[in-house]
Amino acid sequence: MSDLEAAFQDMRSRERIEVTCDVHVSDQHTGRDLGRLVNYNEQGIMVTGMTPIEENSVFQLRLVCGDPTAPETIELGVESLWSHSNSDQTWFWTGFYIIDISPESMDRLKILVG
Repeated sequence: MSDLEAAFQDMRSRERIEVTCDVHVSDQHTGRDLGRLVNYNEQGIMVTGMTPIEENSVFQLRLVCGDPTAPETIELGVESLWSHSNSDQTWFWTGFYIIDISPESMDRLKILVG
């Protein structure tokens, strides 16, 4: 089992924290809207959106949450592990493994959406 597969198995066994506010997720490099944050834990996040995301892709994400007039931004590096869609392929759920996030950003994420 690779390190990534082992981390994925560990991530699935950890409690996920549901997000109670609207958190927009976008690709920091392209500006492409990837959807909304559904849940997270310290090793990964799940995003839902209208665009399929290819598995095993690496992204630098920007999470934007809070008051629209003074939004809070959190940046993190992730790799997409899986993606599933509804039956008519109009909505997609993607699981990401967190590759890189500063301790300060993880603390802000916990405070803002936890």
